[in-house]
Amino acid sequence: MNVARHSSQPIVSLLHATRGRPDQAAGCRERWLRLARSPEFIEHTFAVDFDDAPSRKMLASFKPLVVDNPGGGCVAAWNTAAAHSTGDVLVQLSDDWVPPEGWDELILNAIGELSRPSVLRVSDGHRTDDLLCIAILTKARFQQQGFLFSPEYQGVYSDDEFSFRAYRDGVVVHAPAICFTHAHPHYDTTIQMDQTYLVQNSEERKRNGLVTFSRRNPDAFGQWVHHGTDQRHYHAKAELRDVQSQLVDAIHEWMRLLAKAQELTEESVLLKAAVKKRNSRSWITAILQKLRINRCSLLK
Repeated sequence: MNVARHSSQPIVSLLHATRGRPDQAAGCRERWLRLARSPEFIEHTFAVDFDDAPSRKMLASFKPLVVDNPGGGCVAAWNTAAAHSTGDVLVQLSDDWVPPEGWDELILNAIGELSRPSVLRVSDGHRTDDLLCIAILTKARFQQQGFLFSPEYQGVYSDDEFSFRAYRDGVVVHAPAICFTHAHPHYDTTIQMDQTYLVQNSEERKRNGLVTFSRRNPDAFGQWVHHGTDQRHYHAKAELRDVQSQLVDAIHEWMRLLAKAQELTEESVLLKAAVKKRNSRSWITAILQKLRINRCSLLK
C-alpha cells in the first residue's frame, strides 16, 4: 500500500453506526483495527443516538459522535459519521461485519485511483445478487452524491438506492473475491435477533423505505429488479418482461403491506378494547374490595 502522500491524514474512514450494543460495537472496532494492514492510517468513528445512554457511556473513551435526530435511524448515524470523515475511502460499518485480514490493503488495491468517484462491490459471504450491502466508496463519490445515504431513509431501502444509482452512474468497481462477512441472524440462526434488528426491519420501516425508494427513483422501475424476493438485479436497459414482472410484484407487495397494516390496526383496536375492559373490571374490583373492607370493619 502506497501511503507516502497520506502521511498527515487517514486513508480509510470507518463510519460505525451503533445502537444498544456497546460491548459488541467495541469488539467490532477492535477486530477491524487488528485485521487492518496499516491501522495507523485508519480513522474509526462511532455515531450513536442521543437517547442511547448505555452506548454513550460505555463508548465515551472513543469520543463518539452524538446523533440528535429522533427517528433518523441508522442512516442519520452513518451520514453524521460520513460528514465528519477525513479519509479518501469511506466504509459503512455496523456491529455485525467481519473483515478479512488486510482488508484496507485489499480495498485500496481494488479501487485504484482514489480521486475518482468510485463504489466498490465486494461479497458479504451470502448474497449473489447486485445489492451493495456494505457501502465502500471514495470521498469523491460521497461528495458527488452529497450524502452517504439519502436522509429521507431510516435504514432499509437506503442500500437499494445507493446500489442502483452507483450502477446507473457507472461508478461500480467489481471485486467479488474480497469477502466481508455479514454475521446477521438472517444468515446465521445462532445469532440472536435483538431489539435493534427488530426495529430496523419492522414492517413500518419496510413500507416507508419502499415508498421512499419508488418516489426518489422512478427510473429504477424495470432496471432495479427483484421478483418478489430479497434478491436485487441491475439491468442497464429495462425489458418489457421485467417491467411487467416488477409491476405485478409491486402490486402484490403493496397489497401485502396494506393487509399487514390492517392486521396491525385490528390488533391495536382489540388491544385497546381489552385494556379498557380490564381497567373497567379493575375499577369495579376496587370498589367491591373497598366495600368488603368496610363491611369487615363494621362486623368487628
